[in-house]
Amino acid sequence: MPHPYKRISIQERGIIVGRYLAGDTPKKISEARGVPSGRVYAYIKKYETEHSLDDHPKPGRPSNYDDRDKRAVLRDITNHPWTGPSTIANRQVKPMSRSTVQRIADKEKIHRRKARKKPVLSDQSKKVRLAWANEHVGWTEEDWKKVIWTDEATVERGEIKHDSWVWRKPKQECDDDKIVSTYKSARFSVCIWGAIEWDKKLSLIILDLPGPKKVNGKVVDKGGFTGERYIEQVLTKVGYNLWTRKMMNEGGALWLEDNSPVHKSTVVKKWRVENPMRLLEHPPYSPDLNPTEYCWAYLKRQLQRYPRIPANKKELNEALQREWEKMPNSEIEKFTHSMHDRCQAIIDARGGHTRY
Repeated sequence: MPHPYKRISIQERGIIVGRYLAGDTPKKISEARGVPSGRVYAYIKKYETEHSLDDHPKPGRPSNYDDRDKRAVLRDITNHPWTGPSTIANRQVKPMSRSTVQRIADKEKIHRRKARKKPVLSDQSKKVRLAWANEHVGWTEEDWKKVIWTDEATVERGEIKHDSWVWRKPKQECDDDKIVSTYKSARFSVCIWGAIEWDKKLSLIILDLPGPKKVNGKVVDKGGFTGERYIEQVLTKVGYNLWTRKMMNEGGALWLEDNSPVHKSTVVKKWRVENPMRLLEHPPYSPDLNPTEYCWAYLKRQLQRYPRIPANKKELNEALQREWEKMPNSEIEKFTHSMHDRCQAIIDARGGHTRY
C-alpha cells in the first residue's frame, strides 16, 4: 500500500471512481488498488461534489507583502501615473523590486502602456463636440453614405524610422548592397490631400507646394498650403467633380473638411458662392470624427515596412500613391462604419477624448 501522503495520479483516481460507479464498494476498491480507504472515500466525494478529480491550485510561497503594502503601491501608481516602476519601488516603506511593483499592478489590470497623443480640448471644444455627436448619433447608414470625408496630411521622411535587417556574412557589413544609405539632407516632407466615402477611397493628391519665394531678399510667398492652392489643386481639380457626381448618383452629398484656416479663408468662401457645395460642419480638434485621419496612419505604417526609406520626394510621392492604390476598401469600412459608435463614445465622454 502506498504512503498515505503520496500523490495519487489522475489516472488512478479515475480507475477508483470508475470501479465505484461500476458497483464496487470503497473498501473493496481500497484493497484491490492498494490505496488507503480514506483517500478512496475522498476521491469519490470530490467527484460527486465537484465533478472533477484535479487537485486545487497550491497557494505557493507566502507573499512578503500584506494588503497594506499593496494598497500603498497602487495608491502611488494612481497618484503618479507617469512614474516608472523602479522609482515606485524605491520609495516604498518595505524594500521591493520593480518586478514586484509590476506584479501588484498586473493583478489590478494596470499596465504601463504607450501614452496616446490627443489634441488639447477646452471646455468650449467639448461642448461643440458633444453637440455634434448628439446631432449625428441617430444618423442611419444611408445618411453617412452621402458624406465625402476629406483631409490633408504631411508625411515627413524623418517620421519613417526603423531598423533594417539584412542577411549577410560578418565581413559583408560594408558592402554596397548590404547597407542602408543615409543622406545629408535626410528630412523632407510631402503634403497630401485625400478623400474617402462610406465604403471606398476616392482620390489622393500630392500637393504641389513650391516653398518660400523671395524678392529683393524679402519673403513674398511662404509657399505653403493656401486658399488659392486649395481651390486650384483640390476643389477645382477633383473636389467639385466628386461632390457633383455623388449628388447626381445618390440624390445628396455632404462635403466634410476640418477647420483649417485654409478652408475658412475668404478666397475659398468666395469660390463656394460661385460653386455651392453642401458642407457637413466638423467640430474643432476632433480627428476621431474624420475617418480620413486613420487612412494617413495606415499609409505611414505601410511605409514603415519598406526595407529602404524613400531617398527623395519623388520616391516618397510614388510610394504614397502606390500604397493608397493598394489600400483595401475593408480598411476604409473599418473607420467609416464606426461613426455611430464614435458619436456615442463622445456622448459617453461628455465631449472629451475617446479611444478612437
